[in-house]
Amino acid sequence: MDYNFLWTTPSAGAPIVSIATYGISFNSIVVDLLNRPPKVLLGFDEKNMVIGVKPVIGEVEEPRAYRFAEPGRQGVIRIGNKDFLKYVSNKSGIDFRKIKKYLASWDEDSKTLIIDLRNASLESLAWGEEE
Repeated sequence: MDYNFLWTTPSAGAPIVSIATYGISFNSIVVDLLNRPPKVLLGFDEKNMVIGVKPVIGEVEEPRAYRFAEPGRQGVIRIGNKDFLKYVSNKSGIDFRKIKKYLASWDEDSKTLIIDLRNASLESLAWGEEE
């Protein structure tokens, strides 16, 4: 069998992405999952209600890319993108004025981090409950 493990430290926790009106924050597990790229693309799939985060690899010139894991930058990384999140909020009906936290997952086929907005944010689910 082929496995693709994400090895973590005991203090690292789960791959969490926090979304608020001012931007998207990625914890250190997510940053490592993305392989610490210098830039990423952000996209929204309205039909599937997911945000995609795709690493920009190499010296590719991509004017739509956001700066991400700069050398020397450790821990949580935040991308300020109010207009993008206003658009997502409008299309999804989700109010990001209160921070929402989501478990992120890696899609190997598209090489994209997936944030599924249909799943309740972490603070709204008690452990062991299902939506």
